[in-house]
This record gives sequence, structure tokens and C-alpha cells, in this order.
Amino acid sequence: MRLFIKTAFLVFFLALATYLVLYFSPDQALEPEAAAWLKLEPIDYSATQNSYFTLMGFLAPVDHDPRQFGITRTKAWAQAIENHEKTGAEPDAAAIARTHPETSMPVDKRFADLCVMSAQNCLSWYAEHGETVAELSGVYAPWLARYQSLYQKPRYHDPIGARHVNMPPPNFRTMLNMQQLHHAQLLAHYTQGEHDIALSQLADDLSYARSLLANNNHLITKMVAVKMIVDIFHVYSQFLDGKRIPLALLQTIAKLPALDTAEKNMQQVEHTEFQALHYTNITQSEQSRQTGMFDKLLSALLSYKPNATMNHAFSQYREAAQYGNLSPEALLEIRSQASAGLFWWHYGYNMTGALLVEISNPAHHVGYALRIQALDGLLNLLKLKARFRAEGRSLSAFPEFLENQRGNAPGLFKAHPVQWDEKYKRLYYNVPKAAESVLKPIYRVLYSAE
Repeated sequence: MRLFIKTAFLVFFLALATYLVLYFSPDQALEPEAAAWLKLEPIDYSATQNSYFTLMGFLAPVDHDPRQFGITRTKAWAQAIENHEKTGAEPDAAAIARTHPETSMPVDKRFADLCVMSAQNCLSWYAEHGETVAELSGVYAPWLARYQSLYQKPRYHDPIGARHVNMPPPNFRTMLNMQQLHHAQLLAHYTQGEHDIALSQLADDLSYARSLLANNNHLITKMVAVKMIVDIFHVYSQFLDGKRIPLALLQTIAKLPALDTAEKNMQQVEHTEFQALHYTNITQSEQSRQTGMFDKLLSALLSYKPNATMNHAFSQYREAAQYGNLSPEALLEIRSQASAGLFWWHYGYNMTGALLVEISNPAHHVGYALRIQALDGLLNLLKLKARFRAEGRSLSAFPEFLENQRGNAPGLFKAHPVQWDEKYKRLYYNVPKAAESVLKPIYRVLYSAE
């Protein structure tokens, strides 16, 4: 019994000594490359091609310039965040909203009735509801104009969002709603035989969406661009369901390029995510530990070393920045692997920082990289459907056509070629089970109509 007690005391004191050595070990120096990632560029309010400011002012009063309104809002937030960083005073979001009041768009219940582009046979629906589309276009004319003005601003750089967790995001939902209404206009044009107008304007829409995908520094914005491109591909698919297929449509689809390196790139967005970790998780953690007696006691017991935290997290974000260079199979392999945990001594040396690193691990960003890659898979389906429509055959001939196209009909994953579902009249490719929750049907299914 005495031996057990002595052993227990010895183990306890050794553990305590080890913890104290780790606890009082000095913080690391911030790695130069990590410091470079944390360096913020000055806010360039003169950047006329930056969509960010227009989106920040998308809900400006109708008689206001949305870009200028967005600049004014951004300046107010920049000043509030700068004051927060100096004094610790939280930005007063309500006061900024009162000083720069946005307007509400009218609510028209018919908007919810618009045929969703990824559904089946929308072309027929819009042929019957052209008047509804025209009326809705009148109701939302100011915001449609703002949406189309974005075409002249083909890049997105958020200069401030990473610096504070409460910074309001731009009006992406409103923008996507206006894109949906714009697509409804194009379907209505197409059903009326105005093919050139529909194709020209849809090409402009795709050009903007792909520029947004390639030229932005924000992960959410990159996913918004993916959603925009997916919807555009589905509009092209609806065009292909017309009884008369114009040659210009077939030529346009045939020439659509696969994703380029810039569109797949994750470097800029991971820079911003890393900056957000610094300005939200770490900065907020430092402040929260000083709020009360219990917090002060807890902070005294839990070691916290900011530079070590950022150095450890940096290796993870640097790896995530390379996801855009990997194949879908390689991304899926990463997704299926368990994330490497931290060693026990990390928690003694930097308990709070180790927890922050675990929570903020960007390994899940591999799913976003897969969604970007899925655009190529959906484009393959679109081109295959266009080649079939060019032959003028009925849908009953699709299985034979697909069999003849086997060498020229890749899915997203090499082991999962394109399939035809005769019952539901849809063209699709399967994905491994690990990718199902990320790549939902909208990314890998195209419907057809006779």
C-alpha cells in the first residue's frame, strides 16, 4: 500500500513538473510565412471592378448608387473595427444599420412559384408563364439592374470581413434571387424564339460567375460562384429541351471550357480563413479570458501562446491551400482520412491554442474543393446531352447513344462513368459514398424532356 502511495505521488509530481515546464515555456516566434499570410492589404475604395462594395450596398434605397452606399457602409465598419482593435469596444452593428439604412425589396408570392432550373421541363413552364415573368421583372427592375451591373465588376475582394466575426456579409441571397429571375427572363425569351438574346445574356452571366470563382478571396463567395455556375449549366440544359435546337446553342456548349487553374485555386480563400482565425478565434479568446473572476482563474490555469497557435494552424491552412491542385480522387482520399490529432504535450504547452487549432482545422474545406471540381463533371453531362440532342433522336435512343459514347463520357470520378435513368429521364454520374453529402444531385444530374 505504501509503495502504491509513493508511486502515485511520484507520478503526480512528475506530471505536475512536466506541466509546469511546458506551461512556463516561452511562446514561439511567428513563422515568417505565417506572418506574411496575416498581412492585410489597405482597403482600396477606388477598385471599380470589385463586386464587394456593390454587394454590400445591394439593398441601398432605390435612388442611391449601390456601390457608393456599400463603400460608405464598409468605411463605417472599418472605423468601428479599428476602434475595437484599439480599445476592445465592440462595433455597434445596430447604430451602423441606423446610420446607413437598407431598404426592403417588395415581396411577391409569385416569385416562389418560379420553376427551379434543376427541375424537369422548366422550358414548358416558362412558355406558359411568360406574362408572370414579365410582371415580376417589373416589380424587381431596380435590383435586376443592380445584378447585371455586377458584370462590370468581375472580381471580389473582401478587405475587412476577416477582422471581426460580427461583420455582416454581403447580400448574396438577394443576388442569387435576382440571378434566378434573370434566368426566368432568359427562358421566357428562349420560348418566344429569341434565341440570340437568351444565349448572349446567359454567356454574359456565365462569364461573370466564372470570373467571380477565379478572382476572389472569400470561401463563401467561392461557393456562391459555384452555385451560380451550376444554375447556369442547368439553364443551358433547359434550352436543350426545346423542340428546335439552334446551331448556336450546340456550338456554345461545345466550346465551354473546363475549369482552369485560377478557378480551382484555394490559395486566396485560405489566406482569408487563416486571417479570420487570427482576428476572431484568437483575438476573441484573449478578450473573453479577462471578463470575470472565473475567467481570470481559468486563464491562469490554461496556457495560451498566440504565436505557437498560429504556427501550428498555419501548416494546416497551407495544406488546404493546395486542395485546388488535386484530383477529385485525391481530394476524396483526404476526406476519408481521419484528421491527425495533436500530441499530448501540445495541450500542456498551449492548452487554449491547441483547442483552437482543433476547432478551426480546415481539413473539411476539402468538401468545398470537391464542389468546385464537380463543375467539370456537370459540364461533361451538359456536353453529352448536347451531342445527343444534335442527332435529333428521341430519348428512347439514349442508352444506345451512351453506350457508343463510353470512351467520351467521363463522370467526375474515373470509377463512376455517366449513367442514363430511363424511368426519370435523367443523365447522371454516381459518386463514392464519402462524397454523397457534399455532391448533392444538383451537381451531378441533368433532367431531359421529350
